[in-house]
Amino acid sequence: MGHKNKKSLIRQVQENLQEKLTRGMGVSRHECKQNHATADKIFSINTFKTYLKANVGFVTFCKENYGCKTLEDCRSHVDDFLQHRIESGVSSFTSKMEASAIGKLYGESTTAFCPTPSRHRNAVVRSRGVKGMDRHFSEAKNSKLVDFCRATGLRRMEVAACKGSHLVPCETPSGEMFHGIGILVPNGKGGKTRIVPICAPKQVADQIIQQCKEAGNGKLFEKVHAAADVHGYRAEYASNFYSAVARDTNTLKGHQRYVCRGDKAGVVYDRSALRQTSMALGHNRVEVVANSYLYNL
Repeated sequence: MGHKNKKSLIRQVQENLQEKLTRGMGVSRHECKQNHATADKIFSINTFKTYLKANVGFVTFCKENYGCKTLEDCRSHVDDFLQHRIESGVSSFTSKMEASAIGKLYGESTTAFCPTPSRHRNAVVRSRGVKGMDRHFSEAKNSKLVDFCRATGLRRMEVAACKGSHLVPCETPSGEMFHGIGILVPNGKGGKTRIVPICAPKQVADQIIQQCKEAGNGKLFEKVHAAADVHGYRAEYASNFYSAVARDTNTLKGHQRYVCRGDKAGVVYDRSALRQTSMALGHNRVEVVANSYLYNL
């Protein structure tokens, strides 16, 4: 009799993705992309957690519907799962993510699977409009947290890890919204380090300086409330930062302009200002800022 895999499907998924995380941690994702060497690597803990959850859903579906016991058994049912998810009404963003997660599991491109619906910017609902959970969070009672998030644009995990000692002097653009100070992010997305210029009125900047002095080597916030719309504040930071550094697009030459496509077709931005905003947010692509953060500009 041949050897049977006695590990559960979920365990098989965990070990598979853990190996890829081990290979990718501390490695330059940018260099790996240039060398087409990303298939066997996961570059961040958050991506690992997201892909793990998606793949657990996938293998559970395969086990319950087809009696699968190994990842090899599940491979032939990828399209069935994705189609099931599409028909169940998940968003195009979710179905794309799940396809990417399964592709990572098998080391394959998502082009090997059935096509998923196209993503459109106007389908994004996160941080747009009032949500039910917003009623459980008082911005007035958490004004220091809200002001800090709006002034720095940090991600939720970056805010939670921020210490008073992370306040540092830095080069900033000229203008009344910048004060020659920033926040050091020693371990941002993908393990990258960056310094984020504080972009806020002087009163708010002074408040953050005092807050950092009082915190010293301790954390600025004991807890970041789960209902705080950190991504929404991050978008406000992006809009304020871009507006503070952007030039009049009517005065710019072709290569200095960024012209949007899709459902923002025809909207024009200052490419240099987008790049500066992107760096402050910890992104590499200007199109991410233009399409996912500046939805009010």
